[in-house]
Amino acid sequence: TAHWIEYLDLARSVLAEPVEIIEGTITARGHGIGLSWNEKAVAKHLV
Repeated sequence: TAHWIEYLDLARSVLAEPVEIIEGTITARGHGIGLSWNEKAVAKHLV
């Protein structure tokens, strides 16, 4: 079974690589949930 997820590309600006969807499933590219942050972009949004 898979979880239902609504894909909104709101995080693209702070991710090192965009999320890849294959046959309707978000695919992990690395350890954990497979996301890595673009640290410079994240720093721009710190409060």
